[in-house]
Amino acid sequence: MHRFSLNKKSSRTAALALLLALSAAQASADDGRYQNQWAGLVGAGVGVIPDYVGSAHTKTELQPLLKISYGRFFAGGDAGLGVGYNAFDVGDAVFGAFLTRALDAPRDTADSPHLHGLGDVDATSRAALFADYSHGWLRAAANVGWDVGGNKQGMLAKLSVDAVYHPTPRLSLSAGTQLIFGNAQYERTLFGVDAGQSSRSGLPVYAAKGGLSQATLVLGANYALSKNWLASARVSVGRLEGDSGASPVVEKKVQDSYGAYLAYQF
Repeated sequence: MHRFSLNKKSSRTAALALLLALSAAQASADDGRYQNQWAGLVGAGVGVIPDYVGSAHTKTELQPLLKISYGRFFAGGDAGLGVGYNAFDVGDAVFGAFLTRALDAPRDTADSPHLHGLGDVDATSRAALFADYSHGWLRAAANVGWDVGGNKQGMLAKLSVDAVYHPTPRLSLSAGTQLIFGNAQYERTLFGVDAGQSSRSGLPVYAAKGGLSQATLVLGANYALSKNWLASARVSVGRLEGDSGASPVVEKKVQDSYGAYLAYQF
């Protein structure tokens, strides 16, 4: 199993890489594919997700749907509750950076008696670098984000690959997978149990290490109700892997979620 950690030197390297990406954004020439006008979609839906990462129970919540762009700038999408910049393009690939704020806290002890004594894990902000690739039916995306909110959630990397099929002009279907990797600090915060937590919760001490944290199968469907209105649905089945899945914090390794949404496109 691959292990990795984020020390002060690599943190400085990450910050420098982000600065270089933003500098490249300022220097990059617009090749005409980005128009200085607003575009995107705004909507909402109902989602069913685990109470917390590793929970055996689910909760139903209202979820926003947002993706807006103006030229090379964008908000929402992969940036969630945040903003980003498409810094430069290489063929069908786009590279850039974004700053995002998580919508939900990863863990609230009120979610389950199983979390008693472990303490909350608050929502945090991340600065991230990303790369997106799109060609024909293939979509691929990767991003690496660092906790800049001071909540000890370390580095989180995501890699996703999707195949998209259009059986009709109005309907698109997608199927793909997403892999999530966390460094040692992320794993310790979300899945580790230190001596103090162990004495309060009754769970055994557990030293989680970095590596592959979760693998997920994702299915989606989009249907254009009209020129401007879009209905969509999403189902995902994930499995906690490695030290994440073996953690005593986890009640259930398999993590399912699904939702239905309605959005206005412009």
